[in-house]
Amino acid sequence: MRPAQRTMAKLRSEGWIVDKVEHYNSHSRRRVDLYNFIDLLCICPNRGVLAVQCCGRDFTWHRKKILAEKRAFVCLQAGIKIEIWGWRKLKAGWRSRVEEIGIDSEWTF
Repeated sequence: MRPAQRTMAKLRSEGWIVDKVEHYNSHSRRRVDLYNFIDLLCICPNRGVLAVQCCGRDFTWHRKKILAEKRAFVCLQAGIKIEIWGWRKLKAGWRSRVEEIGIDSEWTF
């Protein structure tokens, strides 16, 4: 199971309505994220809107990618919460790591 599938299952179990907004571009042969950083877009009546970037263990690369994207900063200003979800396999099963990107983060755009 891919990290996005694991994340979708976890978020749905927490009451979020989740949709995948990443797609595959057959011409460039790569995956394309919405606004260059969103894999999943989630909504919940009590918690608002959440944009999620899914990954394995490479949090640093994904964090730098988001902090260099001006559209991510605009999403935060509009009230959209941004999180990075990473997954790794342990002896006891799969474990998620979640990091929230805030408006006070070190932006580089």
